[in-house]
Amino acid sequence: MTAPCQTVCMEAFLAREAVEVLAGIDLAVADPTELAAGSAAMTRLQSFVDLAKVRINRRTRALAEQGDRSSEHVLLDEGRLSGRDAKANDERDRVCEELPGFEDALAGGDCTAGHLDALARHTKGLSDEERADLAEVVGDLLDSAESDPVGLFDRKARNIVDKVRNMHRPDSDVDELDRQREQSRVKRWTDRATGMKHTHLELDPLRDASLW
Repeated sequence: MTAPCQTVCMEAFLAREAVEVLAGIDLAVADPTELAAGSAAMTRLQSFVDLAKVRINRRTRALAEQGDRSSEHVLLDEGRLSGRDAKANDERDRVCEELPGFEDALAGGDCTAGHLDALARHTKGLSDEERADLAEVVGDLLDSAESDPVGLFDRKARNIVDKVRNMHRPDSDVDELDRQREQSRVKRWTDRATGMKHTHLELDPLRDASLW
């Protein structure tokens, strides 16, 4: 197993390489090859930063559990994160702890925070048994995260998680439809500048299909 200091040094080395690549390209006049290299370097650097946020979050939580809350809001204050960003970072931390392969993938620049966000949405509320079953097929999720853009990964992850959930909750589709029906709503307002009427509908799939 790679020693923690060696891992951190390698991550920092890759981040420095990415900075050097970006610093060496004048993006205002870059050719297609340079733009591709700059985009790859940007992704590598962004992964390094997103991983740092996850690890800072984890360390501040550990310190708080030990009674030291002095760093509890460091990501909000010094890190300048919004409350929404901080909440998303909490969820990324959860995914990395439950599926450590994704932390390794983020460290290597093989996935992005967007992939973690998609997985966080689909795994929220899983039982311990469902999480254990999901860990058995994490390889499929990692393969998709490393090769697919976030949108495609989102769909594949949802399908994989749904299969795991349905093994434990055969009536989950019915429960989900009931939840969606309860959340259906209509909003109506008038634009003060134009006087135009606006109607916004949020409908469950059955009501939506009936309307159309």
